[in-house]
Amino acid sequence: MTVPDPPVDPRALRTPADVDAAAEWLFGDVPRATGVLHPTSIVRLGGPDGPAETLRIDERAPSSPWDLFSLLLCRARADAVVTTGANLRAEPLLRHDFSPLEASREAFEAWRREGGRELAPLSLVLTSGRDLDLDHPVLLGGRRAMLYTGRDAAWQLESQTIDRGIELIPDDRPSLRAAVEFLRSEMGAATITIEAGATTARSLYDDPPMLDELLLSEFLGELPAERRAAPMVEDERLREIFDRRDGPVLIPGATDDRSVADRAAGWQISRFVRLP
Repeated sequence: MTVPDPPVDPRALRTPADVDAAAEWLFGDVPRATGVLHPTSIVRLGGPDGPAETLRIDERAPSSPWDLFSLLLCRARADAVVTTGANLRAEPLLRHDFSPLEASREAFEAWRREGGRELAPLSLVLTSGRDLDLDHPVLLGGRRAMLYTGRDAAWQLESQTIDRGIELIPDDRPSLRAAVEFLRSEMGAATITIEAGATTARSLYDDPPMLDELLLSEFLGELPAERRAAPMVEDERLREIFDRRDGPVLIPGATDDRSVADRAAGWQISRFVRLP
C-alpha cells in the first residue's frame, strides 16, 4: 500500500523520537515485543506473484535506506544477533552495529538505551570453522562474541579464540535452532535477531516455528542470477505461520544502487507477526 511521505529521513535520525516516527511510518507502530526476528531481502521472479529468492548480501547488493532501517531496528531491539561463518566471508566489513546508517547511529543507540538495553547485543556465529577469519570485525568489534560450532572445530580453534577473547560454544550437533535455544535458555536472550542466509534460516520456519517476526524487504526490480542467493520460504508457509501482516509499504525509487541498472525500481517492506 502507499502511504504519506515519511516524517523523517532514516539516513538523518537525531533522537529516539525520530526512530519512533520512522518505525510508526513504516510498520504502523513501534515494534518492541520480544521474540525471534528475521530481517531479510528478496526479489520475485517473473512478476509480483512469482517465487521469491533472497538477495545475495555483499558489497554489490542493492539496498534502500528503509531496508537498512528495518535491519538496524532489529539490531536495536536485540539481546543477541545470530549470523554464520558464510556471512562473515561474504561481508568482510560487517559489524553488528548501526554503521550502515552512520549519521543515525547515535539515535539508534539512544533508542536502545531507552528500551532498557544498555549493552550492545552479543554476536553469535554459527560456523563449521572452515575459512573463518578470527579477526573479523564481528568477532573483534569490542562486543561479546561467540562461536557456536562442532566439538572437533572447537578443539582446533580453542587456542586462537582464547587469545582474542572469543567464546567457544561446542555442540555435538550444531544448528540454527539449537543456537537459538542456547541463547534463550543459557544466555537469557529475550530478543534474538537472525542475520543468516536463506538456506540456514529456513529451519526456523519448520514445525514448530521458532520465528516471531519476519521483516521482509522486497526489491521491485530484476536481478541477475548471480545477485540472488537462495529461494525464500513460500508465501503459503508464511500465511500458515504468521497471524498478521503489516504493510506492504511501497517506497518508489528508494534504491541505493551499487550494481543494478534499474535505480528507480524501488522497494516494498512488510512485517509479518506471529501472535503469542
